[in-house]
Amino acid sequence: MPTTTGGLNHQIEHHLFPSMVRPSLRKVQTMLAEHCAAVSVPCSQTPLIEAHRVGQSRRRHERRSQTL
Repeated sequence: MPTTTGGLNHQIEHHLFPSMVRPSLRKVQTMLAEHCAAVSVPCSQTPLIEAHRVGQSRRRHERRSQTL
């Protein structure tokens, strides 16, 4: 079952090309990753579940450090 992201999976592309129709953003995502690699700019994509897991881990760490 696919997970919906509410468009967050194309947030950068949308901000670079705000008037572009949503179906075209997937093509731009690939082109953007290739361009970043060509000019040695770090570019990463994190699957939704992994991003959620990392966020939860960070929040737990912050809560622990605040209680010390």
